[in-house]
Amino acid sequence: MLSIQYILSLFKDTKAVQILFFLMGASIIQIIDLILTLYLTHLFGDYLILAIISSLSLAGIFFSYISVNSRIRQINTSCGEGCFPENLFNQLTGTFFAAVLLFMPGFISSFFGFLLLFPLFSIPAGRYISRNSDTEWHTVYEYMKI
Repeated sequence: MLSIQYILSLFKDTKAVQILFFLMGASIIQIIDLILTLYLTHLFGDYLILAIISSLSLAGIFFSYISVNSRIRQINTSCGEGCFPENLFNQLTGTFFAAVLLFMPGFISSFFGFLLLFPLFSIPAGRYISRNSDTEWHTVYEYMKI
């Protein structure tokens, strides 16, 4: 659940600037995807490219759903054994980010989304996101043990 302190921290100057830069980066990816899509529709046809983009997004959502469920089961197992699964928490965060990228239509965002489904890339991405969002995984772990 979102706490009031977390919501208020989003309106600090540094957080607002970070959020704006993130949205600008996401919009640049979407603009490049749009240009690539327009170029490919001239080469291969409108309906084929739209079908490929839709298939990539649906497959990405399916694979990210399976991946998130797998990570949650692994986290629950580790917490039940009494181990603190920090890498699994970071991997889950990276997988959520991959799901967001896969939900956005386009080839580039789908490519990076599928790349982030692999643990080799999702753990560092999740660690980066967790560190920048000031997420305390120890608190989540203690809550899950209760």
